[in-house]
Amino acid sequence: TSGESFSEFTIQSVDSEEHMYPPFVVMSELEEWPVIFYHVSFKRAWQPYARGYIMLQIALNLVGFCCFWIPPHLGERMGLAITAMLSAVASELVVSSSLPNAAEITWFSTFSLISMFFAILVLFQSTIVIYLFHLTEKDLVPMWYKSLVRLYKGHVPSRRNRNRKSLGSIVQSDSLFRNEDEQTNSNFDDDKEDVHIRLRRDTHLSGFGDANDFQNIDEVENNMKWRTIAISLDDISRFIFPSMFVIVMAIIFKN
Repeated sequence: TSGESFSEFTIQSVDSEEHMYPPFVVMSELEEWPVIFYHVSFKRAWQPYARGYIMLQIALNLVGFCCFWIPPHLGERMGLAITAMLSAVASELVVSSSLPNAAEITWFSTFSLISMFFAILVLFQSTIVIYLFHLTEKDLVPMWYKSLVRLYKGHVPSRRNRNRKSLGSIVQSDSLFRNEDEQTNSNFDDDKEDVHIRLRRDTHLSGFGDANDFQNIDEVENNMKWRTIAISLDDISRFIFPSMFVIVMAIIFKN
């Protein structure tokens, strides 16, 4: 009938075979008992899962890759990465509930694991880039390790011995700053001239700075170094992640 195309299961083949059971030993005078075995094969429709899950998972992975084009100083970047991963998890749970559980690794489970792996990689990459983009330390050695080293050596360096320029000395140089009404362009590739604008706030608005304000010129120089690394990571990820995803998906679909 016309409604048969909307069914999830369809009969693929029906085979039969005849088998003769012998009589019991104590009743050998009886004839053999004929039995017919039917072998029925069903085919499950794969199109609903391809449209509802496989294509959706691929689209969510591609949406997650869009994070590499969003500047790290925008909160929408991390929000997009988390939303894409949570959407993939929710979709996987919904589809898995309608599939039979099996101990063997199936094609569907392999596809699901790889798709989730790329979603997690995007989240980790965004976290690292955002961290480096706002980092002002000289290196990546954690503070607790530095404290342990100082305690072990029995020497705590004095702040007076640090060769750093204060905010006052920075603001005195007109060549480093723009006019008072100028603002940063909020671009991904802000240079030193942009970040110095934030340094100026504390000189005339004590207590009105924000978390992104730099305390001295060393923090500005350190941040520019880490910011360059963050930009390079995004540039590499824009090519590596989509290329790896396409290659892996091609191998899966080929198998």
